[in-house]
Amino acid sequence: MGFYSDNNPIPHPASPLKGEGRKSQIATLFALLLTLWLPPLCAAQLSTSLDKKTSPMGEPLLLRITSTSNLSELDLSPLKTDFEVFSQASTSSTRNGREQAVLEVTLYPLRSGQLTLPSLNLGAARTRALPIEISPTSVSLRAWLTPAVPMEREPATLHLEIRDDGSLGWAMPTQLDAPHMTLSPLPEQLREETRDGVVAIVHDFRWRVLPLKSESLGIRFGMLDANKFGQRLRFPLNAVSFRVQAAPAYLPLHLPIGKPTLRSAAPPRQIIAGQPVAWSMDIQAPGLSAEGALKLLQYETPPGLRFYAPSVTPITIDGDAALRLTLTFVAERNADTFPALQLPYFDPQLQRIEALEIPATRIQVRDPLQEKVLVGAL
Repeated sequence: MGFYSDNNPIPHPASPLKGEGRKSQIATLFALLLTLWLPPLCAAQLSTSLDKKTSPMGEPLLLRITSTSNLSELDLSPLKTDFEVFSQASTSSTRNGREQAVLEVTLYPLRSGQLTLPSLNLGAARTRALPIEISPTSVSLRAWLTPAVPMEREPATLHLEIRDDGSLGWAMPTQLDAPHMTLSPLPEQLREETRDGVVAIVHDFRWRVLPLKSESLGIRFGMLDANKFGQRLRFPLNAVSFRVQAAPAYLPLHLPIGKPTLRSAAPPRQIIAGQPVAWSMDIQAPGLSAEGALKLLQYETPPGLRFYAPSVTPITIDGDAALRLTLTFVAERNADTFPALQLPYFDPQLQRIEALEIPATRIQVRDPLQEKVLVGAL
């Protein structure tokens, strides 16, 4: 691997003056020469080199720093303006009787275009800046939130769309910085699109977002990892910023904001008298707890039915968290109706409390013992 560098060699000391004079003049001259001689001998040699002059966006750069003194005190913070300092590896050796320290730093560019590797300082030694050309990439990165302005405790969806030519492998980012909100990953969606005759592979990574505070919030991705033929690539992505509206103060904390998703089979229509029957419905409402679901469910008990205490079990539907609420009841011979069920929620668009409703249904209660008696009598 070739490196190009900009060295800063140790300057050669000046040759001593010759002449005769008084002893005091000789002593003064000797002291002056000694003063000029010592700093170059004590100064550390410091140089930098890069493994390439041009590089595509996303690919790593290898910066090699050499010095005749310890590099542990070297300040690398100037590099972080345009580069991510990904990793460091240090070695030391003896060359021509002198110790030489080598620090290899793996960098990833934070933007494309004509960049400059800044100069670095170590004591009195200083390197010169190195230019580097970062060419743009065909990879397209885009992130957004829906709805764009959610309400406090209203579920939203974070989208990360990555478009490439299909030669890169991607992994869902896991180190997202998202203060004052909860994030739950959803299954990745993959599709193929054709634009102007060019085929592209589109990766859509999604997260369920639940803002917990009404203010301006942001989600920071950092660097996104990819691999291409075994090489690790990293791409920068801007943060997603959005504003969160405050929820009305009169709303109870267990009331969902935004319409929940309710899934259930139809209540049973034929029931055996005196035998317990269990019927379940699944509720998807991010942020809703089991205790909140029990408080949320509303129904009236009709004549002839006796309900036990409902139970709630956490489940997962299509990778998203949900709650399964189970009602267990016993019907008497005179029961003829299963009650209507209501699940209230706050609608941010209408700014009022609405309710999901499962309508009441007619049921038929059978008594096998009575039926046997009638058959026997006949």
